[in-house]
Amino acid sequence: MPILDAGMFVILLGVAFGSVFMNGVVKNGFVFKLVGAFLFFSLGIMMNAEYEVAYTVITDVPGTGTITEYRYIVGDGSGTSTTSSWLGWLFIGLALIWTGLFFMEVMNMHGWGL
Repeated sequence: MPILDAGMFVILLGVAFGSVFMNGVVKNGFVFKLVGAFLFFSLGIMMNAEYEVAYTVITDVPGTGTITEYRYIVGDGSGTSTTSSWLGWLFIGLALIWTGLFFMEVMNMHGWGL
């Protein structure tokens, strides 16, 4: 199973939620909704492609070398976990919501009214 680094996952998730909430802080920040939607779509596609989120722990054992192991946050390493599937659909749902809100705000801004 492909593995997505936990640090990258947290950064993408943080930027996605951060850009969504920046919409209310910045004047004309509606573009932040689109950035958040793009990142949520990206995360949703990765999770539905059965990526597992893990980080690497390298332990140095004197006399025998190093031991490398993965600690899983999403998934279990066996490829049978369904956690990434429902999480992927959740991210895609959030992306659809934010995309819809973006288009509603753009249409209202140009006087098309929704």
